[in-house]
Amino acid sequence: MTALSRREFLTRLGGASATLPLDLIRARRAGAVIPALLSSPSPKGQRVVLVDPGGRCVLRESVAGFAQGLAAAGVAHELFQAGAIRLSKLLLVPGATLGSLAFTEELCACAERGTTVLYESGAAYAAPQAFATEQRLLARCFGVDVRPPVHLGTETSEAAGEPRCTPYIVYAWPTRLHVRDFSRIIPVVAPTSCAMATYGETPVACRREVGRGAFIFLGSPLGPHLLANDREAHAWLRALVAA
Repeated sequence: MTALSRREFLTRLGGASATLPLDLIRARRAGAVIPALLSSPSPKGQRVVLVDPGGRCVLRESVAGFAQGLAAAGVAHELFQAGAIRLSKLLLVPGATLGSLAFTEELCACAERGTTVLYESGAAYAAPQAFATEQRLLARCFGVDVRPPVHLGTETSEAAGEPRCTPYIVYAWPTRLHVRDFSRIIPVVAPTSCAMATYGETPVACRREVGRGAFIFLGSPLGPHLLANDREAHAWLRALVAA
């Protein structure tokens, strides 16, 4: 089997459009005037912030997918750009590459002050140099050790030419469910206590405590599944917000 391209992966998810909704486009345009508020608490009752990584975003459909997932769950949220992030209970950073120490430290500062930061990596779709940079920054700032991306379509049995394991990402936290995947994963070297999702025997997501908060690394993109209205992906996001 040949490795799936990003376009082919999205086609298998139902031909989901990677175009951002109008409200996201408007918010992004307004992002230049949003002040940096890392030192300020979020408004009373504000729980979820969605970050548009801008030029660091490799999977634009992930930003749209998470926005769609939050809207479908009836979860109020705010959209901010990198460099102008507001503290919150939950911070979602979809389809990104870390790219720079400044951006990584911005996320780390949020976690240290009590935010749960969910970082969905898009580095499996980026250039090798971008992945190498992210690999170093994850280890340096969050103690997360990752391995080079794996194209799931290339993992075949020598005997039958079939996938070595059922093409599902198995999530154990914040709820147990299976999300079918044909794309690419970033393996995570993590203790069993930190691993929260696996592909076969390979961890692809982990959760680590950072200061008063936590850092969640997703090495398997969930945003495209949200955009394609995958029921299991939407259930996972609802469970995360509830947690």
